[in-house]
Amino acid sequence: MKRRVFFVVSLFIVSLFIVASCTEKKVDLGIIRKTHKPSPNLISFDLKYNLSKEDRTNRNFTKLSSRKFDLEIDTIKYTRDEIYISYLSTMTGCIEYAGDFDIKGDSLNLKLIQLNNVVCPEVEVARVIYKIRNPKNIQYKISKPEFGKYGEPNQK
Repeated sequence: MKRRVFFVVSLFIVSLFIVASCTEKKVDLGIIRKTHKPSPNLISFDLKYNLSKEDRTNRNFTKLSSRKFDLEIDTIKYTRDEIYISYLSTMTGCIEYAGDFDIKGDSLNLKLIQLNNVVCPEVEVARVIYKIRNPKNIQYKISKPEFGKYGEPNQK
């Protein structure tokens, strides 16, 4: 009888370890939303999904997902004390994003921060717009976020 109880208890404990080790650890993106503080030099960030038919079609998705700008469809404007950046990109339509950036040397790296934990197959083309304070009027090398196969940001 003792052996049977010991066997059942041992089997139960081993099962718990297996289940615990196989469960996925998910990041609570609500915490990211509450704790994410964008750069103080980010004036504004906007996403526009209501694009013209021309913007939605005939676009090379590889080109839209690249970290390089295409001057046919993207805009970088330096004005006094500000940088205006607008580009087309493929994005997961169900995900809520916040914009941010960091500066390393002469490079300005744009970032998209995922704010919700939604999974869906919807990939859309969106216009991403940043307005950044640039008090020293520096001409940066600017890179945009690269996106993965399903439209999720790959931060480098």
